[in-house]
Amino acid sequence: MAFGDWGGIHKLAGLLTPFATYSTAVTMVTCIAVLILMVLNRQNLVFARGMQLVLVALLLLYTVAPITVSRGSFVDSRLCLMMSLILFAGMAPRITGRRATVAAAVFAALIGMRSAYISWVWVDHRHDVADLRAAIAPVPAGARVLTARGRLGSSTDVGRPSRAMPSFYRLDGHLPALLLIERHAFWPLLFADASQQPLIVKPPFDAIAQPLAESVVWPILWQDSFTAENLEDARYLPNWRSRFDYVLLTDLPADTTPPPGLVAVVTTGSAVLYKVAPPPL
Repeated sequence: MAFGDWGGIHKLAGLLTPFATYSTAVTMVTCIAVLILMVLNRQNLVFARGMQLVLVALLLLYTVAPITVSRGSFVDSRLCLMMSLILFAGMAPRITGRRATVAAAVFAALIGMRSAYISWVWVDHRHDVADLRAAIAPVPAGARVLTARGRLGSSTDVGRPSRAMPSFYRLDGHLPALLLIERHAFWPLLFADASQQPLIVKPPFDAIAQPLAESVVWPILWQDSFTAENLEDARYLPNWRSRFDYVLLTDLPADTTPPPGLVAVVTTGSAVLYKVAPPPL
C-alpha cells in the first residue's frame, strides 16, 4: 500500500471542507458563523455519550493521515467530513426563546446565501459546457482524443468559480468526459480502474488508457522526450501523435500556439480542438 504526501498547508485548508463552497469568502463566513453560534450556546448543547472520544480519535487520525492512500485520494479530507457529520448527528441543541430565534435566523440566512451563490455558479457553468460542446462537435465516433490543460491541476486561480474549489483542487478535470458521453470518442482518463470501478477498457484502447489521472499540462506536448514522472502520470505520451487523432486543450493558457503536428480545428472561449496532422510522406 502506497502513502502519498502529508501536506501541512493542505491540512489547514481541509478543516474547512465541511463548509466549502466555490468562494473562500462564503466558506469563511459560514464557518465563523457556525463556530460563534456553537460557542455562545455551548451550555445548551447536549452530546451523545462517547461522541467526544470519537471526535478526538478522528482528529488525531486526520492529523497524521496522508492525502492519498494507494489509489484513494483526499483521504484526510474525507475524515474531516466524517467528523462534521458525527458532530451533527450526535449533538442535540436545547435552545429556546430569543436564542433559538436568532440561531434559526442565522442558519436560514446562511442556507439562503449559500444556495443562491451555488445556484449562480452552476448557472454560470453553462458557458464552459457550451464552449466544450462546440469544440468537440467535429470529433467523430471512435476517435482518440488526448486532453491537455493550460495550467497544473492544482492551480485554483481560475476565471470562473465553477472551475475550482479555492485552496483545494480543480473541479473541471472531468469535463472532457463529454467526449465519451456525447461523441462516443475515446478519452484516456476515463475512471476505469479495476480496484474502484466495474469498467474495463478493451484493446486496443487499453494501451493508452490512464485511469485516475489528470490531463497533461500543455507545455509537455512540446517536449521531445519525457521524464519518468511524466510517464507515470501519462503513459500514452511516447509517440502520442501516432496514438491520437485529436488534442483537446482546456483551461486555455495565454499562448495557444500548438506544437508541431497539430492544426487548430475549433477555437472557443475556453477550449481549442486540434487535429493531429498526418506525418509527411
